[in-house]
Amino acid sequence: MARRAGSRRILIAALALFGASTLGSIALAATTPKPPFITEHFTRLPCNKNTTIGLEGCAEDHLLKADARLNQQVATVFELFRTHAQKLEFVTAETSWFAFRKDDCRSLAAIYEGGSIAPLAYAECEVRDDVARSADLHSFYVELTQGDNVNVPPWP
Repeated sequence: MARRAGSRRILIAALALFGASTLGSIALAATTPKPPFITEHFTRLPCNKNTTIGLEGCAEDHLLKADARLNQQVATVFELFRTHAQKLEFVTAETSWFAFRKDDCRSLAAIYEGGSIAPLAYAECEVRDDVARSADLHSFYVELTQGDNVNVPPWP
């Protein structure tokens, strides 16, 4: 029991000294990085362009397609990095981008708070952000493959 209390004190002291994000980065650096993929957590609605809920279902369909394409692109770019450190930096950037997308779209949907259009605005915003991130990832791909004509995976 005393050992456990001592471990807690060390953890609390480390959190106070370094902060939770630094310790999270240290833990991430100790693991083998994997490309971060978007996974949606909603019950899919049927697409129907004649109702608001149906329009939300259509937006969800677009979002799932955009997410799938983005996940393929993330995997392609991730594999082009040569070092562990480069992969970690990319994972950190993608994780930050996921948080940005969520916050960005929440702020847009807040304009319609309480209304039936809010979830539709949120989903459409996520699709727009995915398209913008796709363009960023393509630029990254071009930089990473510049001058390398051998073993370069095609852009998805």
